[in-house]
Amino acid sequence: MPKLIANSKINCSAVNVFKMPLIRTFFRMRRERNFKVEEIQDMISKSCHLLRMPTIDDQANHQSQNRDYILSFISDFSRLVDLQLQLRKIGQEHITIPQLFTISGTTQFLYKATRDGFKAADFHEKCDNQGPTISFILSEAGQVFGGYSSISWESPEHNQDLCDKNAFIFQLTKHSLHKQYRNFDGAVGHYKNYLQVFGIGESDFVIKENSDQFSDSYCNLGSTYTPVSSQKDYSREYLAGSHFFKTIEIEVYKVNI
Repeated sequence: MPKLIANSKINCSAVNVFKMPLIRTFFRMRRERNFKVEEIQDMISKSCHLLRMPTIDDQANHQSQNRDYILSFISDFSRLVDLQLQLRKIGQEHITIPQLFTISGTTQFLYKATRDGFKAADFHEKCDNQGPTISFILSEAGQVFGGYSSISWESPEHNQDLCDKNAFIFQLTKHSLHKQYRNFDGAVGHYKNYLQVFGIGESDFVIKENSDQFSDSYCNLGSTYTPVSSQKDYSREYLAGSHFFKTIEIEVYKVNI
């Protein structure tokens, strides 16, 4: 079987189809550790080829809404990597896995909302001035999405919308990756009283504090990052399962370049 192409570049379209293994297989693992960037790539960078795996069924999606199922799958990349190695043994041919990051290194587990707190101050205490990060969010509707930013999170006194040409967002439950296509000067927002902002204007998604208690975080895919549909209502619900939503878990990893 072909080996991973270590220095391959992203050549996917703005919205690429992820054919990820069943998310349900990863929610039960609880071990936390730091990871090589290549391991993250191996998990997320399935954006340009088809894996012969079933999609999430309704029962699994319903189960993922249970608060006992947190983003544990992202805390155990080794399990997913092992699964991908097994997949390559099942007669798959001509598999090319593009790298999502054109870097090498490791990650450091920075922030877990259920452990560190859902307040903006909790997030910024752990994540500010840490360099590039990748974040994963589990909504109350059982949707897993997130974003990558190559610039450090900060908490300025006055809100700042910033350019980050390397930033992107993704929806793992629906298997899609979304690059910037307009409003590049607002790829990410640094807001002292919010956790995360991706996109400018109505914003592609905004995570406010105490999102485990209140449904005032929101998403509106298409503000800066490529939508999957021109229908506004669908774009609003696409990432989190509803326009306004609560979160069950948030995890953030520092990417050490």
